[in-house]
Amino acid sequence: MPLLLAIVALPWLVSSLARRHLATTAARIGLLSLSGFCLLVYALPDRTAHPLPWTYQNLVEANWPSGVDTPFSEEYLGQLMDAPDQSRSAPSCSPGLGLGGDVIIVAFESLSWYHSSLLLDDSDGATPKLDALAADNAWWAQFLANGFTTDHGLIAMLAGQLPVPAVNRYRSLDVFEGYAGDWRALPRRLAEDDYFTAFITSGDLGFLGKGDWLQGLGFDHIEGHEQPEYEGQERFSFAAVSDDLLYGRVLNWLRNERPPNEPIAAFVETVSTHPPFIDPVSGVADERAAFRFADGALADFVANLDELGYFRDGLLIIVSDQRALTPIRQNEVAAFGSQAGARLPLVMLGDRLPLAGRQAVAGQMLDLPFSLDFYLTDEACREPGQGNLFTGQPPDCIYQPDGNQRSVIHAFCGSDTARIRMDGDRTRVIDGYLPDAERRIHELNRLRARLGIQEVNLHNVL
Repeated sequence: MPLLLAIVALPWLVSSLARRHLATTAARIGLLSLSGFCLLVYALPDRTAHPLPWTYQNLVEANWPSGVDTPFSEEYLGQLMDAPDQSRSAPSCSPGLGLGGDVIIVAFESLSWYHSSLLLDDSDGATPKLDALAADNAWWAQFLANGFTTDHGLIAMLAGQLPVPAVNRYRSLDVFEGYAGDWRALPRRLAEDDYFTAFITSGDLGFLGKGDWLQGLGFDHIEGHEQPEYEGQERFSFAAVSDDLLYGRVLNWLRNERPPNEPIAAFVETVSTHPPFIDPVSGVADERAAFRFADGALADFVANLDELGYFRDGLLIIVSDQRALTPIRQNEVAAFGSQAGARLPLVMLGDRLPLAGRQAVAGQMLDLPFSLDFYLTDEACREPGQGNLFTGQPPDCIYQPDGNQRSVIHAFCGSDTARIRMDGDRTRVIDGYLPDAERRIHELNRLRARLGIQEVNLHNVL
């Protein structure tokens, strides 16, 4: 629609201005030619791939309503709710490995494959220590995000829910609205087997209401930037201290504050590598330096855990919360194709881990709660189509809302890929092949419809 308006309005506007203010025919023709060239360039296919599209869009583009904000009609809502709901089918439960022990999940902020040399030879080489740890343990080459922001990652990995956007979601600050904890949430799953769960970050838990949402998921212990151990330390994004201090705090908690007679599951969210990528050592905005620092801090954390004897029974999972909020690179597109914005590193360490080396089977963030339940406890329940990271069972389909084109959801279903355009009742496949498309789109629409229509309280003004 913005392009159509430009095609209609620009020639008229330029012609009017030319007749009024330009005296010669040659000048008028020159101005019309220039405006025509600009319009032609604007009409070229958009080759930019950036999860923050308003950083390069014009004022009209950035604020123009997209299909993701199109509400469902009352008639279609009735059809959605009356039809059998396969997405809410009774979960299937089966015996787990029952390995027990502690688990720590480190969400390494913005960690992306272009930082690592494991898959991309022409990477930044910013995480050599993590790469070495991965090579000596287990790592996934086809692990996919279910979104493009931190809240998406947390919703998938902690709430166990697909972070499809509600109507007006991208114009709202209520990012966790509609994703309350139920049996799928990691803390609630593990509580049934007497696990003490903790969420530890050095960032501000008040941002976007994250702390309240985590409380609702059922975490037993939650702490952020106000932790007294950080008093007097230099602060960076979200009032966070640097990652080395965060890991030091986690180690202190493990040594002195964790419940002594209960297994623990701790989710550790780092911040140092959040844009604008300030290197804590130099204080300069330098992405590679910031990741080199975070890589070293993580390696020191692993070494300290090893000294504690943690890995004899404990499991450490290192995963990203999102691909970095930077333009997608050509080497990523060449290596990963349509998955370039979704592929993320995943590394696991533990002496009892029944896996080693490169794992080639596809996995997703949404698989993590069930997979951990399966690994740690005697029985785990899964939803239809869900994958298991520890058995190599791939998910039936992986969905990822697109950051660059906010009305698009990517679908990766085995060897089939598709792009789905969210557009209210007219939600449809616009590219590729989606197996059993009618049913899958119906289920995605039902998930979105349940979230309701969010309040518009965020506006792009660029």
